[in-house]
Amino acid sequence: MLHRSAPLVLPPAKPPVAEWAEKHLRFDPAVDAATSYILAKSPYSRAVFEWWLDPLVEEIFMIYPTQASKTASIVALLTYCLANDPGPIIIVQAKETTTKSFIKKRLRPTIAKTLPQFADAEWSEDAGARIGGSDIWPAWSTSEDRCRQWPRRYVFGDETSIWSNSRQLVWERTKQFQRNRKALWGTTPTVETEQSWIAATEVFQLYRYHVPCPLCGAFQVLDFKRLKFDHCKNADGTWDLEKVERDTRYQCEHCEEEITQDKRPAMLQAGEARTEVPNRSPRRKALRITAADVPNISWGLYARTFLECKANPDDLRVFVNSWMTEPWRPRENGLVAKQVMSRVLEMKQDSVPENTVCLLGAVDVQRGHVWATVRAFMDDERSVLIHCARVDGHKADGTASTAIALENCWNQVLSRQWRWTSQHPSIGVMMTIVDSGDGETAGDVYRWAWNHYGRVVLAKGSSTQAQAWRASSVSRYPDGRPIPGGVKLYHVRSDYYREIIVGSYMAAMEDKGAWLIAPGTPQEYGDHMSAWQIESKKGKDNRLVREWKQIRRNDHWLDCEIYGAALWEIMRFMPKSNPVAERPTAVAPKPFSEFRRERF
Repeated sequence: MLHRSAPLVLPPAKPPVAEWAEKHLRFDPAVDAATSYILAKSPYSRAVFEWWLDPLVEEIFMIYPTQASKTASIVALLTYCLANDPGPIIIVQAKETTTKSFIKKRLRPTIAKTLPQFADAEWSEDAGARIGGSDIWPAWSTSEDRCRQWPRRYVFGDETSIWSNSRQLVWERTKQFQRNRKALWGTTPTVETEQSWIAATEVFQLYRYHVPCPLCGAFQVLDFKRLKFDHCKNADGTWDLEKVERDTRYQCEHCEEEITQDKRPAMLQAGEARTEVPNRSPRRKALRITAADVPNISWGLYARTFLECKANPDDLRVFVNSWMTEPWRPRENGLVAKQVMSRVLEMKQDSVPENTVCLLGAVDVQRGHVWATVRAFMDDERSVLIHCARVDGHKADGTASTAIALENCWNQVLSRQWRWTSQHPSIGVMMTIVDSGDGETAGDVYRWAWNHYGRVVLAKGSSTQAQAWRASSVSRYPDGRPIPGGVKLYHVRSDYYREIIVGSYMAAMEDKGAWLIAPGTPQEYGDHMSAWQIESKKGKDNRLVREWKQIRRNDHWLDCEIYGAALWEIMRFMPKSNPVAERPTAVAPKPFSEFRRERF
């Protein structure tokens, strides 16, 4: 009797989330690639959906790469709650604009198509709404007041790694629902001192997605280091990226056999989430996946993207965060002199590699002397230091002159010719970038740059600008208007190019973007290149702050290399005509001391 009457007194059982989503969830095709939810596109999400219905689980962390259905999972569970288990909801993202955009473009169209009975729900100006038995409250991490408002049963938070306020501040709103509260957090890692990463990996019960080997059946986590693509190189040692994407394989950690990409889809669909730390509280669970676990990202694309990003520290950081779902661990020490001096490219003296595209010079100006480098850039995007020198400007009376030093540098270094190929016996410096100097030397530098117009550009280091480099006009008419084609001053972001140089000198010598040195380079060059080191410390909100600190006084050749790296980029934006341009008809710039207060 009691068994037959149970359905009349007990609430209906909640349907499994995955099955409900595939059957009912509908997306807006104007925003989403698919119109319905397909679990096979993110099979690892099944674990998150099962945890959501587990009464013991309160908080769930999704550590996902970008474009891995993290947002789709949030939308699916939020819509599921509206349909099957309503309650007060708070939606939190990093900024007000992202919260409102998510609700307007992703959530509202999905609710209208999935739950047509709520299609006419009224939404407030701040993107909140009362839908059925649920009250949706939008908030953003930059506003503590929004995060503190009203008790909430459900919390949906995304991109927690870049929140301004603590995740705990939002979780405190659920105290009145301790028997049935739920929170779903989403994040993509940034740095290892960020609080979301610390919580998900050190406090939560962390799970990884394990897949079976199709050859031996053993389950394992797919590790980027076991991707095999060394056989995808050309005869000259460069990477055949198309072959990398097409023919990358995975080596099983148990049977050591290589698995081809055609077996990958079945592996992923048969995978399951397994915990690595079972002794932690089951109330908090975290699932970390990488791009290797995402069905629409092939192993070959994973490997190719790494090869394309590894030469540039900024691109590599994005790859580590958004593909490998690991925090960025910046280099703590910068360059080491011994390491720099070991990167010698075997070549004949006073010559350049045959695949040289151009030679670029760089000059750092001091009072009475200058430091100069000449670097060859090759067609495989590697670069080798051909020559570096200190040039003095001694006068007859024993004093030193910057103007004489600059002219001596032009005659002794920048006008030299180096042996090239049999078809082209010699090659010279195409373009030189020179430090604009300080108040006492700037006048000499500007006049020298004018005298060699078309072969010399000016540069000034900056630590505050957002751009890697920007140009301003030095040559101006008396009324202040810039003279077309006149002398340019390039403002160069020093720390950006310092990072580029560190990455280039730490890349494998045969890799695209690697920097090398010629035989006979003086040891002092290595000392200059290692004169700046990176220090990391905690800043506001416990975020990792990286700062460059000068540990040696002499860093002049490093300054030259910073300007030279910038010039290589600048040259790509110059007209493709002969860089030795005609001198414009105009007066030469006045000495710096005469117009330092003028706007130029």
